[in-house]
Amino acid sequence: MRELDVLLIHFFEASFDTLSDTEKQTFQALLELPDPELQAYLIAGHASEDPEFEALFGRIRTSLHP
Repeated sequence: MRELDVLLIHFFEASFDTLSDTEKQTFQALLELPDPELQAYLIAGHASEDPEFEALFGRIRTSLHP
C-alpha cells in the first residue's frame, strides 16, 4: 500500500538511527505485518496489544505531526 510505504520510509529516514537496538528489531518485525493490519494501527489509530509495537506505532504517528 503506497500510503504505508510513504509513512514508513519517512519515519525510517528521519528516525531509524535514533532508535534503540530493541526498537530497531521491533521496527523490522512490524514490517512483516500484513498491510491491512499496519493500516489499522498507523492510519486508523487502532491500538496494538503488543506494548513494544504500540510504543513504536506512537512514535511513527507522532513523526507525521511534529
